[in-house]
Amino acid sequence: MSATLVVISGSSSPTFLEATAPELGLGCVLVPPQPTWGQLRETAERALDGVMEKGSHPVLAGHGHGGSLALLLAAERQDVQGVIGLSAPSDFLRLVEPVKAHAPSRYQRWLDTFGSTPQADPGLFRAASPIFATRRIQSPVLLVHGTADLIVPVEHTLWLYASLIHVGHSNVTMELVPTAGHYFERGLDGLQTARVAGRVGSWMAEIGRLTA
Repeated sequence: MSATLVVISGSSSPTFLEATAPELGLGCVLVPPQPTWGQLRETAERALDGVMEKGSHPVLAGHGHGGSLALLLAAERQDVQGVIGLSAPSDFLRLVEPVKAHAPSRYQRWLDTFGSTPQADPGLFRAASPIFATRRIQSPVLLVHGTADLIVPVEHTLWLYASLIHVGHSNVTMELVPTAGHYFERGLDGLQTARVAGRVGSWMAEIGRLTA
């Protein structure tokens, strides 16, 4: 059975993954950015169901909160062959409220995404946080994060990795990109997306051997 990369966008589309898929011999379905968390989840679930209906193995990937959703879907679905989280928030309760003081416009975007605040509806933000679902993730996991990410601090990936190890997950890989930001930009060195794509490719090859 062939594999298809289902790429879930956050606030923007990680098009470099879409471009990488054919090089890896994979099909690819891109879930574009959506105005709200609920709409993103519905669109991603439809895409995942469509891949399964075609008889293909889905591998989920996502950037930003799209990565958070990819990890949650991997916890909920047993038909996912692997999951990739890129710059993904692991705990929205710890991410969103502190942003209010120093980046109010970003805070408002999170409120627009979720339709509420962490104080008004903590259950909603907890349910969206993959850190609370690590016991249910069974598929191989790749986590990639830039160490200079000012939008989603790298600690979110460190926390998630530690939680997966703590619950006994046997196949989790973490790749930190030194001094890279949220979109894997790194000063005068430019975007590090080629490095990330290469790491995704080598990881895909490895899980292909494990799941063949």
